[in-house]
Amino acid sequence: MLSLLADSYLPIRSPDSDDIVYDIAGYLETLLSAFDQDPPSIYAGGPYSDRHGSAQNNFKAFLPLSRHQRLAWKLRLGGPAALKNEPGIFLNDDFKKTYVGLHQVVMEGLARAERLADNRFPKTTGVDDLLREAGPDFSTVFPDLVAEAAFSAPEYGGNLDAWKEIYYPGDSQPNGYAGQQVSDADPGDDPYPMHTVAEVLLWFSTIIQNGRQFK
Repeated sequence: MLSLLADSYLPIRSPDSDDIVYDIAGYLETLLSAFDQDPPSIYAGGPYSDRHGSAQNNFKAFLPLSRHQRLAWKLRLGGPAALKNEPGIFLNDDFKKTYVGLHQVVMEGLARAERLADNRFPKTTGVDDLLREAGPDFSTVFPDLVAEAAFSAPEYGGNLDAWKEIYYPGDSQPNGYAGQQVSDADPGDDPYPMHTVAEVLLWFSTIIQNGRQFK
């Protein structure tokens, strides 16, 4: 169900290779179970991964949280109930009744969508109906979670090869880039060329605004 809903926002498979490029379930498992480990899996460490010249991957070592960071993330993920044993924290009743943590939003939304699909089986339920059944809170947070799963650093559990799909080489340190790589265009054809009609419209817009066209 997670993959089906995520795919409606951002294709899970590469259109070129058909390989799966991100794992929404893996990302959510890392995020929603962040406090099952110490330090929590919230902020990946640094300064380098092992993708471009470092002998070790420092991103895999998550950073300790400050007290305020820990409280804020516990509230965001687990809701008010996650703070019940925290000393010095007092939440008013209205807030406790209205604020819902991300874990509850995701799990309850998925459960509603799955029930709808089960009730309609063997008929196929459209993704729009599933998202509507999942509820407005789920539909509000889920697109951002999909983007985070696909394009955050792989150490967060979601990005399998999605950077390649947007022509992003990823973190480049400590090797970095040579001066010529920064000042000159990349060799080869544009991986995502602009359509001729779009070029003409941009040229026309530039001319009527007395602008200059650079080549």
